[in-house]
Amino acid sequence: MELKKAVRTAQTYAAPLVDIKAWGQRELRRIRHSPSDSCYRAFEKLPVATGRQFLDIGANRGQTIDSFRLYQKATPILAFEPSAVLVRRLVKQYSEDPAVTIHPFGLGHENGHFDLFVPFYRGFMFDGLASFDYDSAHDWLNSEHIYGFKERHLKIEKIRCEVRIWDEVETSPDLVKIDVQGYEASVLRGGLQTIRNHRPTFLLENNSEFLHEDILFAEGYRRASYTNSRMILGELGAKNTFYFPEEKAEDIRASFS
Repeated sequence: MELKKAVRTAQTYAAPLVDIKAWGQRELRRIRHSPSDSCYRAFEKLPVATGRQFLDIGANRGQTIDSFRLYQKATPILAFEPSAVLVRRLVKQYSEDPAVTIHPFGLGHENGHFDLFVPFYRGFMFDGLASFDYDSAHDWLNSEHIYGFKERHLKIEKIRCEVRIWDEVETSPDLVKIDVQGYEASVLRGGLQTIRNHRPTFLLENNSEFLHEDILFAEGYRRASYTNSRMILGELGAKNTFYFPEEKAEDIRASFS
């Protein structure tokens, strides 16, 4: 934890180098065949059915897309990212992969244009902390996570973004990752008919309120933790948690035994 804090602090003094760093990390992970998060190793045993898609909702810089591609080379990927800055990077990044489609909007339970709040510290963009909620974007960066933290160096930039109702966007998901800084429940509420029609597996970042679990449990889903190459039903993951349809959960668990 202290090492991560030190690295996080150091990178705020080298904001212009962030793109070089991101490129270097991508190349190193590709060479090592190593995903950006250990839980993504589960993608190897969670193949997407023919005619179905992997949805990356909150694509950010493409970390999840890269990790998924380590194991599933040709599966159609639909990525959703409301930040125009990140969309431009993603379009360029995946221009040579015809099976990746970048949508320049977010998914939710209502159509509209909303303010996305993006935190910067000493000019370094913490795009992974961007949120439609100002407090969520603002509050994580503090003395607990940055050495010598000074409030005056923290700036929150407001970016106008589009959000569409998930059920009104044509998708056929078999596997869905959602990381939208606390708005996971909004995404799920907007996609209830899609969820009922396709019964996809979900991977969601944990958050403090767990409103998304109320929705998924009501739709007949079970949570699971990917730990030490095993899928453990009923447990939360350390950072991210899988959710399987009740009718598939035991078979999926067994495939990891």
